Amino acid sequence: MTELNAPSLDSSPSEESKGIIFAGGHGYPASRNQIAGQYIADKLSIESVRPLPDIITRGADSSYTIATRGIFKTVKRSEAIREASHPSTELSFSNFQKARAHEMISSIEAQGFNSVDAIFQSADALNGLLAVHERSDLFRNVVLAYPAGIIKQPSPLKATGSVFKSIFRGRRVKHQRTTEELFEIPPSKRSLRAPSMQKGSGGFVTAAAAALSYQAPLLHELRQQSNAPNVSLVVGIDDWMIRPARIIESLAHPDDIDFMLVTDTPHGIKGRKDVIDEIVSLFPLMEQRQHDGTAQSMTSFADRIIFSQGISDEARADIITAAQKHLF
Repeated sequence: MTELNAPSLDSSPSEESKGIIFAGGHGYPASRNQIAGQYIADKLSIESVRPLPDIITRGADSSYTIATRGIFKTVKRSEAIREASHPSTELSFSNFQKARAHEMISSIEAQGFNSVDAIFQSADALNGLLAVHERSDLFRNVVLAYPAGIIKQPSPLKATGSVFKSIFRGRRVKHQRTTEELFEIPPSKRSLRAPSMQKGSGGFVTAAAAALSYQAPLLHELRQQSNAPNVSLVVGIDDWMIRPARIIESLAHPDDIDFMLVTDTPHGIKGRKDVIDEIVSLFPLMEQRQHDGTAQSMTSFADRIIFSQGISDEARADIITAAQKHLF
């Protein structure tokens, strides 16, 4: 669909250097990404990739790239607000997130990695998918957790409200957990202030990108590439922003993803050890599915949906029905 002009490579390492990167999205500065990334790296017995520095949004590019009938144009945010949810809009992404994707690619290469597993959560699924689309050779297994941009939001106003509703609801749920159930120290009450005020969170720039981006076509394009990485999704059964059934409806083909994990959460991992352990378990499953090769097409999408404990039978049935209806 589009060329996104990834940074060029001067040379390629002769030996494969593997690692894993975690990018937690809105409200996750570098310090939190480092903690989560190291926890996951230890679980997988692999090296942790250093996360990107905190987001600096002062003077950031607030424009968007929008595709309509195969024609690409750069528009201001005000125009993106009018066009992002329009039926004729085929693709929309934040140029600020595009810049972050390039920064991520350069950072991974500068650290000497040439084969990376990744977990991109929430708003960081935007720049994560852009990076993977441009440099599919650099990534091996990718998990898009509670991914912004996979569905086309019905309206920017409703989408923005859902973004913040999901964030604050998830934070309240997190504070009901004990320290032993979390892989990171629970934040203080002061840190419950609006995410836009948190250092490094990206504030309105990333929140707007989550509401105005539509990148599912990039995922479909990515999976058509000969060197496409394995890709799985993680969605929350109570996610106000990204409902599991709507994600299923947004996918163009059953093999756009390998597996979909449905967790008993609202939006985000929120430091829960049980959720991160479930996500980590997707990596060997993806590797096995890739190893099986031609057997991939023999497995229906519905059979590749994994449910966490605590998901009701009714909710499971609704999601399976959606999968059977839209992806066969």
